[in-house]
Amino acid sequence: MAKRLKLYFFLISFFISINIGYTKQIGFGIGFSSENAILLNLNYKNDLQIYSFGYNIQSSDTRGKLVSEQKSNYGKTIDGYGSYFWTIDAGIGYYLTKIISIQAELSIGSLEDYTNYIDRRFKDNGYHMIDNSETIIGIGALIGYDFSKNIRAYAGYNSLKRISFGLQYFLSKFD
Repeated sequence: MAKRLKLYFFLISFFISINIGYTKQIGFGIGFSSENAILLNLNYKNDLQIYSFGYNIQSSDTRGKLVSEQKSNYGKTIDGYGSYFWTIDAGIGYYLTKIISIQAELSIGSLEDYTNYIDRRFKDNGYHMIDNSETIIGIGALIGYDFSKNIRAYAGYNSLKRISFGLQYFLSKFD
């Protein structure tokens, strides 16, 4: 976790330093996708470009606690199967006009298949186990519209998240 924070800090510092002379803003955003994923992101923008780093997790109907192995006294009755994904995204975009931008994004994460089991001793009357986990990579494109200097809406398509949309809020400008 500390290595990720150092990497994020380095990348943001790098992007800030290469854009000396432009008005700069840092912000955050939240969005949703047609694949029932919640999108959270940190953003940096100047007059020409937008950089974005995000985390996404798809909602699932997992039951109770995640267990790594099924013990002999655990319930063995299966109560369904499913899968969900989570990703970390990085994006770069450019302003076509003062208020309209396009952005490309790369998503890297994991797709996890799970099985729900019934066991009344657990919270939600059951537990779940991950049956399979695989690395996934997706690409996407977004179009953004700045309602003001501080509020930006976006919509786009990603091969993993499918159709997505959201809002971003940018803090005051700094030079």
